[in-house]
Amino acid sequence: MSLFTIVKTVMDSNGWPTPVSAVSASQDQNMRQSMSLANLALKSTSFKHNWPQLIREHRFPTVADQSEYDLPTDFHHMVVPSAVNANQYYQMKGSLTPIQWYRKSLDGSVDWGDGFRIDAVGNKFVVAPTPSGVSDLVFMYITKNIAKSSSDAPLDAYYADGDVSLVDEDLIQLALTWRWRQKKGLDYTAEMAEFSGTMKQRIAQYMGTGELPIGRQYGHDPLTQGCIPDVIGV
Repeated sequence: MSLFTIVKTVMDSNGWPTPVSAVSASQDQNMRQSMSLANLALKSTSFKHNWPQLIREHRFPTVADQSEYDLPTDFHHMVVPSAVNANQYYQMKGSLTPIQWYRKSLDGSVDWGDGFRIDAVGNKFVVAPTPSGVSDLVFMYITKNIAKSSSDAPLDAYYADGDVSLVDEDLIQLALTWRWRQKKGLDYTAEMAEFSGTMKQRIAQYMGTGELPIGRQYGHDPLTQGCIPDVIGV
């Protein structure tokens, strides 16, 4: 559903007397309010969970004697834990706390192979200790481009009637419904409860764990998959 369809559906289902003909370009006070609330609903819902639709991967090589690296231009926040050294096959430690970072600045090292912190102000991914060579670092993050235009251009908000959300549109519609009713002084408890319950159900469905194999696969032990046979003596 587009922004126009979402707003029109909310207005029609709540008995708003004026037909919706436009949203983003409208000078009608209710439409202007609905546009603002729709963007509030979009951003609040999109960033409340690490929705799979918004997860992106960022991979980059380190440079000897360089500790700071640019974050992706659409970076909103990191999915943790997800930062790994792809060459050494180990998880990076971070984001480092201030005391850990302070210790690093004093000692020039930390208790693990690689640590990092996110410098949100400078839009940097900072590695500690400073790399001495080249390694491929990888992490997952949530994009701030939570919508797209009718021509599939990435957007960080609704701007036009044809724009659509990357997160399920019915969630945005439910979020807009209770927010709109709240602003109009109407009872919104049932609508807010429906939104909260639906969102919890949806994230549980998206983030559900995979099936646990109980039989032998590919000739490996069913529990270890052949990874650590010496530990259990097989």
